Amino acid sequence: MPESLARELPLWLLFTIACGLAVAAIELGFRAGAARAKAREHEQSGPVGAVVGAVLGLLAFMMAFTFSLAANRFEARKSLLLEEVNAIGTAYLRAGLLPEPQRSDSQRLLREYAALRADVGAVIRESDGIARFVTRSETLHERLWSQAGALVTAGRASPVEALFVSALNEVFDLHTERVVFAAHYRIPTVVWSILAIASMLAMAILGFSFGLSGRRSVFASLIVAVMYSSILLLIGDLDRPLQGLLSVSQQPMIELSTKLEASRPDQR
Repeated sequence: MPESLARELPLWLLFTIACGLAVAAIELGFRAGAARAKAREHEQSGPVGAVVGAVLGLLAFMMAFTFSLAANRFEARKSLLLEEVNAIGTAYLRAGLLPEPQRSDSQRLLREYAALRADVGAVIRESDGIARFVTRSETLHERLWSQAGALVTAGRASPVEALFVSALNEVFDLHTERVVFAAHYRIPTVVWSILAIASMLAMAILGFSFGLSGRRSVFASLIVAVMYSSILLLIGDLDRPLQGLLSVSQQPMIELSTKLEASRPDQR
């Protein structure tokens, strides 16, 4: 399945296309095997059966490898989310030790930042959502950094301010890592392409063995197609950061945003 299809198509449509292609490949293989069986010199079912087993084993290995890639990235996105929640919370606490007006301004900006991150799913689903999300985040970065710069300009570069600057740096770095993992660190095109080619060949050779034996197993064909499509659906779901049934929950960031809003001076 090409990368563009695997990334952009709705998951239900991805499943339907994969299942249809698998069934079609099995049917084509069956017809080729049946035609070969009518020839004077045709393959024996034994050697072909061994080839079918080997090809299906290689397909299983390829799908396990692809699933591992998607699962590792999924776990990395969850870890980065928790790290960012902790980093924003730490920066907020350290901002509370700053002198005025930097304390109030920095904490207000961090509350806006946490609210933006908590609503990342809704923002990114909009048209040009990722670009606007990144722009809004980086704008808040610049405004936060200007608060740190004001402390240095005022000659207040104490250890407390140094800790605040360090916390801001970690927040900025985690933003970059999360954007890269969400937008760029996806299953590569070559992996999707090889998986699609291997899958169709495996389904075709399976159908070919059915054709040689002269017995069509519709039930077995459907089971294989559905299982293959289900695993492909799972891989595609894991590879989509903020979509599908297995998207990373933003609940920790939502809870942080709620907590920071409750800590506002006018809310106490």
